[in-house]
Amino acid sequence: MVRWNELIPEDVGKKLTALDVDGIKWKNNLNALIEGIGKEWEISLEGVIEGGSEAFVVRCTSINGKKCILKIFIPQLEGNSVFVQQVEAYKIANGYGYAKLIKYDIEKKAMLLECLGLSMYELTYSPEEQIKTICSLLKETWITIDENYCLKPMKELIQWFRKFIIDSWEKTGKPCDKKVIERAMLYLESRLISVNLYEPVLVHGDPHPGNILQTLNDDPVSFKFIDPDGIIGEPGYDLGILMREWIDEFEDFPIEKAKERISLLFKETGIDIQSIWEWGFIQLVSTGLFLKLIEGTGLGDRMLTISSEWLSIQNIKQ
Repeated sequence: MVRWNELIPEDVGKKLTALDVDGIKWKNNLNALIEGIGKEWEISLEGVIEGGSEAFVVRCTSINGKKCILKIFIPQLEGNSVFVQQVEAYKIANGYGYAKLIKYDIEKKAMLLECLGLSMYELTYSPEEQIKTICSLLKETWITIDENYCLKPMKELIQWFRKFIIDSWEKTGKPCDKKVIERAMLYLESRLISVNLYEPVLVHGDPHPGNILQTLNDDPVSFKFIDPDGIIGEPGYDLGILMREWIDEFEDFPIEKAKERISLLFKETGIDIQSIWEWGFIQLVSTGLFLKLIEGTGLGDRMLTISSEWLSIQNIKQ
């Protein structure tokens, strides 16, 4: 029998460590869990896939010879997506622009997905080409929906951000100026006020280049999303994620490059510029603090340094 718990990727391992006792328990149960699912779903288990951080991912083949992906999610860590909401997002998309959901088990936090190709991180696209491709797919998948689905509503998400940012700032020893936190709170209030001013759509929640993969067949959409957070809300939230990516571009000229990024996102999507900017700032701060919680130093510090530079940007004009 394969000892799957000895093959856990580094990023998953970091989050399991942060979970302490729950992480140890999950790791100890992993072998039996995977083997049991393999028998129940009649899939042959193959190699572990690196790259994710919220789930243990295994290549497999179904009984009819079809390649697929098994994902076993780790226990909930504050800042990670909720499994039930992710399943709901996959079901709503039904394979269009998102990986096709084949099977799932809520209790075991396991899902079987269609097999896709390389992530955009692994391709030779420039940052601008990546942004344009992601924006194109986002526009296709921002489906207008009502509140009857089991998705996280924007009001609830905003309240979560408020608490998470303040609590994480204190837990990590206040690693950035208080003005950064105050600005994030101001922008969260602005997004809350705007909740009823737009038609809610299915929001991916984390559309970075690692979560967009090439398709392997004749699908009319050449890329598909994986790992949706399962949110109902405003499209600007997704574009805020794209403001926190490729941060190397911001380090020498943080203000100018931020404005260039916002202009590109607006040009590609037509989404309100202030919404893009405010969510971008919120995402940079919250992700920086999240990384500080699980890593201590490194990328999180760089993000918080850039967020301090961004304080000089007030309102963005079209």
